[in-house]
Amino acid sequence: MLPCDIAKSALRPKAVAPYDLSSFDVANPADAQRKLALLRAVTPKNLMLVADFDNTLTQRGHSVWETLRNTLPEDGRAESDAERKINMAKERAGELTVEEVIRWSKHELNRYATYGITTTDIEKAARNVQLRRGARKLFNVCSDASIETHILSASVAEAIEQVVKSKRLRATRVHSNRLRTKNGVVIEWDETGMLHSLNKQEHALRLILGDIAPEDDLRCKIVLGDNRHDADMIAGDHALRIRVRGKHGNTPQYLADSFSASDTCEGFDLVLRTESLLPVIDLFRWILKDK
Repeated sequence: MLPCDIAKSALRPKAVAPYDLSSFDVANPADAQRKLALLRAVTPKNLMLVADFDNTLTQRGHSVWETLRNTLPEDGRAESDAERKINMAKERAGELTVEEVIRWSKHELNRYATYGITTTDIEKAARNVQLRRGARKLFNVCSDASIETHILSASVAEAIEQVVKSKRLRATRVHSNRLRTKNGVVIEWDETGMLHSLNKQEHALRLILGDIAPEDDLRCKIVLGDNRHDADMIAGDHALRIRVRGKHGNTPQYLADSFSASDTCEGFDLVLRTESLLPVIDLFRWILKDK
């Protein structure tokens, strides 16, 4: 079935009892229940999970970026930490520009070549990545139901794929920055496909959605992310957007940021109240009930 030919039941979902959203902070309860009813109405082949990776599927402090940073020599770590401190402060203040994001990402990716990081280093770093509780089970539930799953990350594809393999995370596809190696040593990265935190939507449209315009694409998506920009990975109204719990909890400032609108969407619909992804699994099981 083509995305534009999804059964009309997706647009006129059957009446069901509202889902218990007590495990989440909710932007608009009525709108969240409307989206959940749409998700429950379609068949699994017309559902899709699109998830960020670092700090979304991973535990905080154990992401790919952080474990790869630890493979750098002391000088490289100092450079990375200094640049990260400056840019994170700008991001929190809402002052980080697209140009600065691109420059920051380029510098970080270039360091792997500058300091001669090896494929063995990447494999070792991947072994130190720790997933959130429930991450593997979430992808298992999707796989068992034939729900298409994607990881869309501004990190490093080779390291994510190592984690996916070693942790037996049944993701359909990984979309991230690609390194190029020679004799087992990183020599450069693929700048033509650069993926950073502010351009995920254009990559998702091309790599995941097949260039189908949001208004024509009636497939229902669940978007999972950790920063406000991740809500914009998928445009259109047929998406339920879920953010992980804030580093310091769901503070008023964190929730205000989560639920803030952009040109792409109205923000996240739900914010997890726990570090675990188990409530997302429960939500998926409810969606799949009787299918």
